[in-house]
Order: sequence, then C-alpha cells, then structure tokens
Amino acid sequence: MVRLVIVVLLLAGAACAPSIPSCGPSTCEGGCCDGRGLCVAGRTKRVCGLGGVACASCDGALQCLAGRCEEPATDAGVDGGEVDAGALPDAGRLRTVLVRRTNEVWTPDGGLIVTETDLNNEPGQRLLYEDVEGNWISMPPTPGVGAVLRFDEVPEGPYLVFRGNEALVSDVDELETGVRTVGRRDEPIGAPNTSLTVELSGVTPGYRTSDAVAALSFGSGFLAESFTVRGDGGAFPATADLSLQSAAYALSGSRGDELLVTLRRTVSDGGLSWGSTLFAATVLAPELGLGQAARVAVPLAPVPQVPVPLVLRSSGFEQFSAEVHPAATPLATSAVVVAAPPVPADFDGRSMALSFMSNQPGRGDLEATITTGNPVAGGTLHVEGRLIVGVQLSLSGRTLNRQLDAIATTRADGGALDATLSPPRFVRLNGVRADVNRTGVGTTPIFEWSPPALGTPLTYWLVLYRLTPQGTSLTESFALRLRTPFTRARIPPGLLSEGTAYYALVLALSGDGIDARRFIARAPREGGRATAVTAVFTP
Repeated sequence: MVRLVIVVLLLAGAACAPSIPSCGPSTCEGGCCDGRGLCVAGRTKRVCGLGGVACASCDGALQCLAGRCEEPATDAGVDGGEVDAGALPDAGRLRTVLVRRTNEVWTPDGGLIVTETDLNNEPGQRLLYEDVEGNWISMPPTPGVGAVLRFDEVPEGPYLVFRGNEALVSDVDELETGVRTVGRRDEPIGAPNTSLTVELSGVTPGYRTSDAVAALSFGSGFLAESFTVRGDGGAFPATADLSLQSAAYALSGSRGDELLVTLRRTVSDGGLSWGSTLFAATVLAPELGLGQAARVAVPLAPVPQVPVPLVLRSSGFEQFSAEVHPAATPLATSAVVVAAPPVPADFDGRSMALSFMSNQPGRGDLEATITTGNPVAGGTLHVEGRLIVGVQLSLSGRTLNRQLDAIATTRADGGALDATLSPPRFVRLNGVRADVNRTGVGTTPIFEWSPPALGTPLTYWLVLYRLTPQGTSLTESFALRLRTPFTRARIPPGLLSEGTAYYALVLALSGDGIDARRFIARAPREGGRATAVTAVFTP
C-alpha cells in the first residue's frame, strides 16, 4: 500500500480524557464482563459470554459455543476453536501444537512459488504460554523430523511464538506463520551508498518542482523509491538506498525485474485540486550489487486519464478522533486512488499510488469526479479513505509531535468512502487507563482493550515503539509488533528494558478471506484499519 508517515500525539496531562466506562452491553458487544469488570472475549469453558453479560463458567462437558454454555456437537473437548485471551489456559486437555512457515510468492507471470522453511534449523525457537497463576512458561520444540515445529503437552488457551521481531499469538493446534507476497523478495544488499540515477525525458511542456516521481518493481515486490523532481533538466538521483524501509534490496535486470516509473502532478478543476498520474514508463532494472551505482534512462509517455467518482465522507471519519486518543486533533481526511496488481486480496503487495485528494478537518463531505492515469497493466483500482490525526507524546519536558494514519478504509466497488472500522476502545495498561503517562508498569505489562464501536475486526496488532531523549525532543524506534486475534496481550519477558520509555499503537484490522487464528501472519490488502494510541509508559 502507499507509504505514510505514522504520527502520534500524546499529552502528559489528559485531564479532559473520559474515564473508562463500566463493562456492559454498550462497551463489550463482542465479549463478556469478567470478575475484574473488564471486557474479555468470553470464549472458553471458564470464561464464556457475549453481549456484555457477566462471564459464565461452563460446567462438566459443556463447551462455550457462540457465547453460550452448550453440549458440544463433535468438538471432543476443544473450545469450539475459540479461546478468550482475557482468561488463563483451561485446565484439562493438553494438546500438540504444530507450527509451520510456508511462504508463497505470486510472480508477475501468474505463477506461484511455495517455499517451506525448516524451523527446526533456526535457533531459539520456542512456544510461550501463561500458566494458571499468570507465570510465563517457555517450551522448546520436541525433536522431530521435517520442517514443522512440534510442541507437546501445551494447555488449552492462547500461546505465543516468534517470527523474527514479531510475536504471534493464537490458540489453534496448527499455526501457519508464513506470508503471501506479490513478487520476489530479494535479500538486502545493505549498502547505504547504493544509488540509482533516473534520467527522465518526454514530459511536456516541462517538469515542475512539485512533481512526484515513484519507481515500483512488482517483480521484486517492493517500492524502490519515491522522490520529487529537482528541476535540473530531467536527471534526478533516485535514492541513497533502494528500499521501502531503509535497507537496500538488489535489483537484477537478468532476473526480469522491471521498474514502473510514474510522475504525479497536481491538477485543478472546478475549484478542486488533486494529484494525478500523468506520465509513466516501464524500464528494465539495472544490475545492482553491493555498493554499486547505476543510471537508467526513462522515456516517460502520457497516460490516458480515466474518471474516478469520489464521495469522501469526512464527517464519518472525524467523529472517531477521540477514540484514537482523547487529545487527538484531526489534521485531514484524504482519498487515495491506488492500483494493485491482479492477484488475490490476501497476498501482501505494494500498490502504486495514482491520485490523491485531501479535505481539511471540519469541512463538509466531498463529492467529486477526479481523473488519473492507470499505468499498471491489469491492475485493479482501489480507493482508500483515511483520517490523519496529530498527537503529541510528552515526557519530562520533551515532546514528539507525530501524525497518525488513524483510520483507513479500502473500497474497490466505487462506493462512498466512509469509516468502516473505528479504533479499539478503552485501552488499558495493567488494568488502568493507558492514555496518560505511566511509570513502573513492569517488563511484562498487560494490555487490554474493548472492541471497536464500528465494524468487526479480523485481528489486532499491538506495536511498541522505544522513545529516546534527544535535546528537547523524543525520537522513536521500533521495538516489537505483536499480532493477536484477542483483546488482551501480555508482553513476554526479555523484550522491554527498565528505565526505557515506550508507547504503543493498538490496531484493529478487518477484511475477508483469512483465518486470522491459523494464518496469524497474513493481513488482508482490502478492508479497514483503525488505530488507538497509548501515552508514554516506562517499565
């Protein structure tokens, strides 16, 4: 998808922030209220219920099915496949958990490359779960033959495994940690001085310094770079590194990598302005290796313009600003037209941004027809509506002013752009409000939240960032991403450091076509995304 800067605003004081309401039908539609007064998913034998009722315990052979204690049909003791993350593991059945990593790559010619990783050959593989007293238990895999990790005698309930710098939480007996991607993922060449100079030509009547140029390789599956025109006659250094996330990736002309280069320009009509793709070209990528530089000529050509009707309901997005954080300030709503390669929606691919329109906060909803070119062969047009807010993180007189892409809705059917998913509500840290600064939370804190008021999440992400003082400011760095289908997440030991400041994003994601409990590492390309923000906390 389009790369956006993430922004976050937090105030140390939040005196005007609303208090967390009592658990009940209006705040816990997707779960039940436990003995602590917290909204939990209510899907285990010991903690069962839906609709904000008091959680019940299912006696004897009764199982928790759709929030009710009922006789199981064929489940033979498994909790109907659903377990509450707010509850500790059920006593009783011990099971074997199998963990696989099967990566699938959709190639530009329509082929599919499937690769299974032998996880037994990777050091440090383990499964963690909380016992009935809340202690973390770490289990090594059972020695075996084959690529699958096997963990024996795992209690019912949620468990956690790692995939790189991600923690994956599930409760199923067979977990797939692989991903589906569009295009080959080349290994990083890791050279900050690797550069590509793009020589543009063919733009008439001439370039503008505000023109935005993007280069995307569907074959390699990543955005090589986006940059603005320097206005020096058409020769522009593309980048000092060729990456989406500050790590250079190899481009190989001999392997058929093609760069799709586009030029987007601001156009106006009828009092409205938007960015539109006017020129494009496809060129063979150069051979680039460690520390190498290359130059490629790109003869741009005009792209036929197509009309795109837009209805942007800014009011529908802005009403949820306070749920991002009580101090969140709406900065803009926007509509972005993107072209995605013609692949299934559950493949993670990089879309090409073709057009962009913004609406200022507090203004009326927008209805207009804009135009843009679509140079992506066979690419489907999608429109994304977004709410961008500002929040300020503060700690000991230092601040980090950030912007946050707080709500995003993707549509491919031409319907109105309106919020389809709102942020998770009432985020709590160790049982108390997380929207004010906290200290002494411990190195294994518990995050809990209530389901969004709008929409049904497929899964949640808890993303932690480390904050470092720098003069009068704070700088951030990524610490951990935890993916979970539940509304509770406890950070495992050894990941947070005492005396270090952090903040967290809690993202809800919606979409179709993915079993988020079994395929926890996959995320839908089409759907909704909404984010809540915590204040600063220190273990």
